[in-house]
Amino acid sequence: MEQIEQLMDKRNEEKSDVVVGELKAAREKLDGHYREFVDSYNFYCSFFGDSLSSKPMNIVEIGDPQFVMCQSLRDMIIFGHYFYDVYMMIPDFSWIPHEMAHQWWGNGIFFEHRDYALGESLTEYIKLQYLKSRGRGYEEQIEYYKAMMERAEKSLPIADIHSVESQDESIAIYHAAPYRLTLEGSTSAGTILQQLYRNHKHTIVSRDTFLQECKALQDWLLSE
Repeated sequence: MEQIEQLMDKRNEEKSDVVVGELKAAREKLDGHYREFVDSYNFYCSFFGDSLSSKPMNIVEIGDPQFVMCQSLRDMIIFGHYFYDVYMMIPDFSWIPHEMAHQWWGNGIFFEHRDYALGESLTEYIKLQYLKSRGRGYEEQIEYYKAMMERAEKSLPIADIHSVESQDESIAIYHAAPYRLTLEGSTSAGTILQQLYRNHKHTIVSRDTFLQECKALQDWLLSE
């Protein structure tokens, strides 16, 4: 909203068609920002066959500039203004569908011991299914994964990662792992994850349970 207010002030001062165009573009991006929440929510309702609870989904923007994170809680997504600014600059930057996917994959079913491979890498893979469905941003996201992987100093086995504090750990979980799963061309991965969700909704899923019920994904989990 701050950017729109600044443009409004500029428009009042200059009264130019250029500024009117900038204002319209800013408003369209603002509308798109919140439409992304709705569109991704609707996709995941269909993907998982579950519309979650009857409670409304709360989208909360934190105005404090020092709050530079986003978090998906049950029936709520909170984010700092930084993420709004990123969207305004790059509308296809897809942090929104990632956090929305956590309403099902992370808040609908849970994973033991902050299992980053199951909780975060697979959320990224699920997000890719949304990007592919909407027909925008999928190829760009794949290219972004590849570019980030080139920055890694070494490859890490995702099954053994229990923190994403280092750059290599973060790249392995958020970029390399979903990229590899997509590269394998497994058409059954999405179906397997949907079935795991249906079998274990509102429960905690262990690594052993995942390996037993998602045998086709074992090689992916043990890769690096």
